[in-house]
Amino acid sequence: MLLARPTTIGADETAGELSARLARLGADVIVETLDRLATLRPTPQDHARPPTLAPRLKKGDGAID
Repeated sequence: MLLARPTTIGADETAGELSARLARLGADVIVETLDRLATLRPTPQDHARPPTLAPRLKKGDGAID
């Protein structure tokens, strides 16, 4: 990993809103990464920390209330 920016997900934020916000954030991080590419040093993944896994989606998860 060369560069990362943490962000929170709002409790009422929709998938569309999050997607748009992450697209803008990702574009900014790409530009910053390219600007700083000569001075950035890669950070290896921390294998001591387990990955975060999402549960498998079920058909009922797509139901609209």
